[in-house]
Amino acid sequence: MRDTAGMYAGVDIGATKTLIAFECPGGEFIEQKKFSTPSGFDALIDSLREHLHTAMSELQQPLESIVIAAPGTIEGRTLRAGGNVSWSDEDILSNVGEVYGDIPAGLINDAAAAGLYEAVAGAGRGREVVLYVTIGTGIGSSIITDGTLAYDFANSEGGRLLLDWQTGATFEQIGSGQAFVDRYGHHGSQEADPDVWREYGTAVGSGLFSMITVIRPSIVVVGGSMGEHFDAYRKAVQDRVAQCAGELFTPPPIVAAEKPNTAVAHGCITRAREIAGG
Repeated sequence: MRDTAGMYAGVDIGATKTLIAFECPGGEFIEQKKFSTPSGFDALIDSLREHLHTAMSELQQPLESIVIAAPGTIEGRTLRAGGNVSWSDEDILSNVGEVYGDIPAGLINDAAAAGLYEAVAGAGRGREVVLYVTIGTGIGSSIITDGTLAYDFANSEGGRLLLDWQTGATFEQIGSGQAFVDRYGHHGSQEADPDVWREYGTAVGSGLFSMITVIRPSIVVVGGSMGEHFDAYRKAVQDRVAQCAGELFTPPPIVAAEKPNTAVAHGCITRAREIAGG
């Protein structure tokens, strides 16, 4: 283990927002910079360089390691399939490396990062198998067993599960935050009608059942921007999963993430500590 007095950095690149956060030597989590995600890769890299440089200058602490999370399929240092971002096949780490220098750096799927945090220190802690599902602009998923990310499934895309063979509709197309906006004309934060939440929760429950029946997790943790509103549709989700499960199995607990909006950044920092040996 390294004797370190520096910071760990986590970067959450989302479809609409990007968050840069740090863990300081005393363990304090600092949500340092949040900005709209630029649409193009070059513009994103410029923004990351600018905000990382500014944040590090403000905090005046050496950086021990950094992990960046993005939606889509990760292969080494490259995002191969961009999920809900407009670019792919790009080496993010090399492009921003001039800011943080020669330190351990990693790239991780965003749902994998969030799931890692929630399984180790959040709503799923102490559970043997955690299925984490993030519901935001899209839907992502990860599996964590005994507090360790199942890397063989680190690029799993639960949102792409086919739920209607006739129309080709996927879980993401009927249960994501964007699907909510498309169907009801506004964001979840603006919705108060219990009938709307019941309908939406039934859709989400249908997708979750398809994952649960294969993975058989000890607990399901729901995060992302729609995870913030989970209490509004929790019962509809649970009822739908129970209905589909019938007598086949007893559904696991389905709970909201403890940190639905910052779990990705927290997970990046957890992974940053691992790769730094801290």
